Amino acid sequence: SLDGRYIVSNDDNNIVRIWAANDGKLLGVLEKRYADMISIAISSDGKYIVGVSGWTKNYTVRIWDIREKKEVAIFKGHNKGVESVSYSPDGRYVVSGSWDKTIKLWNAETGELVRTFEGHTSWVKSVNFSPDGKYICFNSDRSGLQQIYVMRSDGSNVKRITFGKGLYGTPVWSPRGDLIAFTKLHKGKFYIGVMRMDGSGERLLTENFYQ
Repeated sequence: SLDGRYIVSNDDNNIVRIWAANDGKLLGVLEKRYADMISIAISSDGKYIVGVSGWTKNYTVRIWDIREKKEVAIFKGHNKGVESVSYSPDGRYVVSGSWDKTIKLWNAETGELVRTFEGHTSWVKSVNFSPDGKYICFNSDRSGLQQIYVMRSDGSNVKRITFGKGLYGTPVWSPRGDLIAFTKLHKGKFYIGVMRMDGSGERLLTENFYQ
């Protein structure tokens, strides 16, 4: 969580656990288990968890109250598996990316679908708001090869920012919003790196063999 109080994890048994960040104490488990819970995030005020199941047929975005450990909302609108989800910095919105080739923006409090960003030609994963809320990054293979894109939070000005060799994925903004961290697979190796939000200045920080 942004306030440093919580860490949320999910395992192969689809159990979502909440931990205290300062001492690692297990604080609780969400009341329901959902198959293939592959993306989870915590609201900026540390009060809620949002999660999605990528390969099941419920195609929903779900919200839980951290303190009560109970599900409090279900957002419906995608028609294929939902791959990723994120809160806006102010906690007012949730953004989700799906195999249905759309990014959807939801009102986090009411569950209302605010906007659907269409025009993508393939799945959308790893959607993330920039720290100032002005941009959203994501990865997709809309160009025929898995790459990273950045667009304004209103869905305009979509730009591909990676053009190097390999498959790029899991983009995450730095706290200042000046860099995007990423992963890359190329010639049997797995890399973690960073770049500027326009794709320039790419630096690979780690390297390992991928099997």
